[in-house]
Amino acid sequence: QVLINLIGNAIKFTEKGSVTLNIHSFSSTNEEKMEPHKFIQFDVVDTGIGIAEDKLDKVFESFSQAGSDTSRKFGGTGLGLTISKQLSEMMGGGIGVQSTYGNGTTFWFTIPCKQATSSNEILTENANNDYIELAKKLEGIKILLTEDDDFNQIVAIDTLESLIPNVKIEVAENGKIATEKVAQQKYDMVLMDLQMPEMNGYIATETIRATGNSVKIMAMTADALKTDTDRCFAIGMNDYISKPFEEEDLIKKIYKHVTNSH
Repeated sequence: QVLINLIGNAIKFTEKGSVTLNIHSFSSTNEEKMEPHKFIQFDVVDTGIGIAEDKLDKVFESFSQAGSDTSRKFGGTGLGLTISKQLSEMMGGGIGVQSTYGNGTTFWFTIPCKQATSSNEILTENANNDYIELAKKLEGIKILLTEDDDFNQIVAIDTLESLIPNVKIEVAENGKIATEKVAQQKYDMVLMDLQMPEMNGYIATETIRATGNSVKIMAMTADALKTDTDRCFAIGMNDYISKPFEEEDLIKKIYKHVTNSH
C-alpha cells in the first residue's frame, strides 16, 4: 500500500522525466538490547514538480496537499501520504521526504525485517489456486477500468491480462468518460475508482443507473470504510474491492457478478 501510494503520487506529479524506485538494506543497532536490526529502505525518486520548502513539514498531515491548485488539477483526497506514514510506523519503520521545488522529490520509507538463516524460511506461494480456473472461464470478457492513476491502471491491467485469457480492457480516466463509454458500448464489468477528478465514482454510478443501465459496477477504493461501502450499494454498485487488491479476491468477485448476469 505504501509503495502504491508513493509511486502513484510520483507518476501523477511527474509530467516529464522519470520515476525511480531504489531499494537497499542496512543494519541498525538497538541501543537498549545492543541487538542488530535489519531494515529495508525504499526510495521513490521523481523529477516532477517538487514541493516548496515551507510545505515539506505538512505533507504527511491529513488532507494536506502542496496547494489548492494542485488539488484541482490532480484530484485525490490528500490522504495517501497520511496513510503511508501510519502504515510505515505501524510496521516499526519510518517515512520521510526530501524535495526541491521545481526539481523533483524523494520519498523514502523503511521497514524492519528478520535475517533469513536458510532458504527454507522463504515463504512459498499459496497452493490454493482455484481462482486461476475461474479466471479461465472468464475468457474474452470486456471490462471498463475507470481509474485516473497511471500506476493503478498498470497494476489492474497487468493483473487482469495475466489471468483472464483474451480479456478486453478499456480505460476511462474519470467518471465523466466512463458514463460516455457505458452509454455507447456494452461491458461485462465496470471497475470504478471512487476518487477521481472531473467526476468521481459515486456520481458516475448514479448517472449510469439513472439511464436504466444495469451494467455490473464494482467500486475499487483505498478507503473501504463501512460508510463508503454502504454508500456504494445504496447508489446501485454491485460490489466493492479494496486497493491494493488481492488478485484472488478480484477474480472471484468479477466471476460472481459476470456469470450471474448471463
